[in-house]
Amino acid sequence: MFLKRIVVNNVRNIKEAVLEPEENINLIVGENGSGKTSLLESIDILSRGRSFRSNKIAEVQRKNTNSMAIGGILDNDIKIQYKRENAKVRLYLNSNETKKQSDVSKNIAVQSIYPNSHQLIEGPPSERRSYLDWGLFHVEQNYRDLWSEYTKTLKQRNEALKSQKGNLAPWTEKLAASGEKITSSRKAYFENITRGFFDYFEEFLPHASNETPLSSKAISLYFSPGWDLNQSSLFDAIEKNLKRDLEKGFTSVGPHCADIRLKLGETDACKIISRGQQKLIVCALLMAQFKDYNEKTSNKSIIIIDELASELTLELQAKVLEKLLDAKSQVFISALTDSSLAEILSDFGASVFHVEHGEIFG
Repeated sequence: MFLKRIVVNNVRNIKEAVLEPEENINLIVGENGSGKTSLLESIDILSRGRSFRSNKIAEVQRKNTNSMAIGGILDNDIKIQYKRENAKVRLYLNSNETKKQSDVSKNIAVQSIYPNSHQLIEGPPSERRSYLDWGLFHVEQNYRDLWSEYTKTLKQRNEALKSQKGNLAPWTEKLAASGEKITSSRKAYFENITRGFFDYFEEFLPHASNETPLSSKAISLYFSPGWDLNQSSLFDAIEKNLKRDLEKGFTSVGPHCADIRLKLGETDACKIISRGQQKLIVCALLMAQFKDYNEKTSNKSIIIIDELASELTLELQAKVLEKLLDAKSQVFISALTDSSLAEILSDFGASVFHVEHGEIFG
């Protein structure tokens, strides 16, 4: 799977642009503020309905306009379109309108590396749950439906807890049943991804800076399911916390509380490692995810990278790019016109597109 055509209208400073990218590495070069990151944002929005730069889609739309649109054609001729007009979003798959973002997302798997990617390490647990769920959504056919059932039941149970009316038992039983299945999938996925992570981490480490000594033996990853899995079933854990849940008005244990914990020795790694080292770890985590996706599906993931050079050595940038080439994914990567990264990418045979004042030249 890869994008063979992208059409962008009214995204930040891009009024209208058309890009026909290559199947492998596509280098988007330009000066700061030229629109190269806006192009990457457009691909992200096309896949996920949101931008890696902003939680508010209104901020992405070009100022003083009442609409924006992003369209894409995949190599299998599937057509995807995202339209926002007068603050209303409409999604289209092969010219047919669909209400579900997931209907679009399952056809185009996009993941990103960007300046704030360190949030995967030092951000809230929801960032790491999203990492797990992105992978599972794309490799397990029924995972999205399972997660939707869980979140709907969780909302209903929380409403009952707040009102303290009605029988909680049906919601608790249903929540526990779907929650156990989600946790089983997450645990198996995490164990598989962890193996891939350490493979990439070992390869990246010799090319990193040496601010805080790191080694694969010192780094450890732990999956925390959202309750003590070794002590009880989810149903028993929910029942045990009933009094606290009634006092607080929400369910305090379950997959919605899950996390991935990263430690350096006995200490939370995010407290002592640098931003550059966090980005190295993020690159290894995402590369493991790309590899898993490519192996389990007949498709290839699409990877967008904004400012790879930020906080990474030149050697490490080159190594990451080498591994991306090995993965044979379609890659879109931004760089300043005269940057060292642009020189490295030219050695890798990247297709180059220039962006100036919101216009694309290739």
